[in-house]
This record gives sequence, C-alpha cells and structure tokens, in this order.
Amino acid sequence: MELFPLALALTPEFFAAYEGQEMPFGLTEGEFVEYAANQFDRRMKVLERDRGKSFSDMETAVMAELAEAEEAALGIS
Repeated sequence: MELFPLALALTPEFFAAYEGQEMPFGLTEGEFVEYAANQFDRRMKVLERDRGKSFSDMETAVMAELAEAEEAALGIS
C-alpha cells in the first residue's frame, strides 16, 4: 500500500517523455492510471485471499484462475 502512490507518481514522468508526440497505443494518462489501479486492486485481493495459505494451495488457486481466464478469453464455457 505504501508503494502504490510512489508507483503512480512515475506516470506523469513517463507521459512527459512523449509530450508533443502521439502516445504509443493511443493511451491516455487517465487510462494508464486506471489500469494500474485495477491491477493493484486485483493483486491486493489475491494477497488478502491467500494470507496464511501454503504455497501449494496458492499455486493451485492461481493455476485454476489462469485456466478460467484463458477459457473465457477463448470463449470456452
């Protein structure tokens, strides 16, 4: 939690390097920050969910989530 604001503080510096130019992939700073915040939230939920679990239990849960995400991306139900 303490590092998240520091990470976000780098965003303006990154976008400043492209001042006056088109940003790669057409990204806006707001979209970039929103994506970073969403990823942070997802990571925090995983950490909270897996607190106190063994590595093996965490690995099993992550592998199941990855398989589910891949199936969803491929349109497999």
